[in-house]
Amino acid sequence: ERVAALEKRRADDEARQKAQQEQEEQERKANEWAHQERQKQWEEEEKYRLDRIAELEQKQRELEEATALEEERQRKLQAEREEAEKLREAEEQARLEAQQIAEAELKQ
Repeated sequence: ERVAALEKRRADDEARQKAQQEQEEQERKANEWAHQERQKQWEEEEKYRLDRIAELEQKQRELEEATALEEERQRKLQAEREEAEKLREAEEQARLEAQQIAEAELKQ
């Protein structure tokens, strides 16, 4: 009877130890799976962030290009306005000179 009790106790201890090992293994696997999921989510978020940064950098470059083109257009318009003003001034000067010559000829 004592031997049977000892064998039962040993069998119970082994079963308890095996159950504990199985539980620990399941917990380890669950933790590993959770870690892999967190890693995967982090990688997806990081990829999204990097893609978003690249997209914003591209928009920044496009904006800088558009700004440079607009500044060049404004410089050309200003140069054209200045040239037109010079032409108007030259025409006015020529008109005044022609008027002075005409007046001088009339006096003679």
